[in-house]
Amino acid sequence: MSSRQVARRYAQALCDIVATQADQQVALEELGLCRELFEENADLRETFASPAIPRAQKERLLQALVERLQPTRTTANLLRVLLLNERLGNLPEIAEEFAKDLDRRQGVALVEIRTARPLTEEQQRSLGRRFEELTGQKVRMSYVEDDGLIGGVVAKWGSEVFDGSVRAQLETLRQQLTR
Repeated sequence: MSSRQVARRYAQALCDIVATQADQQVALEELGLCRELFEENADLRETFASPAIPRAQKERLLQALVERLQPTRTTANLLRVLLLNERLGNLPEIAEEFAKDLDRRQGVALVEIRTARPLTEEQQRSLGRRFEELTGQKVRMSYVEDDGLIGGVVAKWGSEVFDGSVRAQLETLRQQLTR
């Protein structure tokens, strides 16, 4: 089973456990905080990943982290289960999949926008409104600057890609001229 599949299963289980909107938001924030902690601290990741370090030592370290972070019981239990199943290394992916699953369950469409240069707030709002009309859902937009684009916008929503980049327009023009 791939690490993405493992992450998806843990994320779905957590979504099933946190019933209320408030609980979901708290779990999302706590997982985000734990994710940042693991991503920023290579020693911590290596400690939990190392088979040479006894489980008891890892449990003490996790307990110290739980006492320091003071997460809800649900998040603390998830961390303990991940340690028990040697899956703490999947925490960043689990946090990402959890956020995606919450959005899906709440009817929020995820749209990634790639541009050559940053968009103004008005341009971002305008794109957000257009995608809400297109999808019929609320949308969560993420913006990425892509140096490979000359100009224009490439939007990805699920498996759909809307390519309004200058490169795509030039390619279309080239194909028309070579016919």
